[in-house]
Amino acid sequence: GRIHAPISGGPAGTQHTLTAKIEGPFFHWFKPSKDEPERIGFYTEGLSGSPVGWAHPGDRYATELHITLPAAWSAFSNGLLESDLPVGKSRHTVVWRMDEPHPNYLNSIVVGPFVAHHDKWRNHPLEMSCPPSLVDKLDSTFSHTKDILDYFSERTGVEYPWSKYGQNLTFDHNYAEENVTATMYPVYWSERPFLTDARDGRRSEWVIAHETAHQ
Repeated sequence: GRIHAPISGGPAGTQHTLTAKIEGPFFHWFKPSKDEPERIGFYTEGLSGSPVGWAHPGDRYATELHITLPAAWSAFSNGLLESDLPVGKSRHTVVWRMDEPHPNYLNSIVVGPFVAHHDKWRNHPLEMSCPPSLVDKLDSTFSHTKDILDYFSERTGVEYPWSKYGQNLTFDHNYAEENVTATMYPVYWSERPFLTDARDGRRSEWVIAHETAHQ
């Protein structure tokens, strides 16, 4: 959709504040099952194909998200994790901040009892996350991320421009999406597990390269 808001003029540097109320099923929740008890949490992203979204590529801003969640859950989003502080005995609040202006349809949040592994490429933190039962293939699936970042940086002459590169798996997401600094992948790709290793033929590698190129 579109928002039309008439704004009166003013001298250079004048700041205007626009307050909007967004209603709709913005968060996609998933529930545990007998076979997948860890299938709990939610994701959201700003694509126009979502129930609520604003997708004009020329509209860019920095973001700061404050998310309070159960102590056993993790939250992954755009930019860098600025803080993670306890709230009482059973919750904590995380703050994700991205100072680089970016299109807001590339914002995303993945929340649940997920496990994260961390690495580094040049000066950029790398982050990978998935449900705990799948963690044995997490590193092997994304083991060529550094090579992929090297390749595109050398071929284009432009180093990866963002503060970090995160790659997060979530349930009930049917495709991969290049949300800025936080690519989202499905737990299952075409009804098969997305996470693989050399014995599986690394069938997810082309998807990882594809989404990294979008960044």
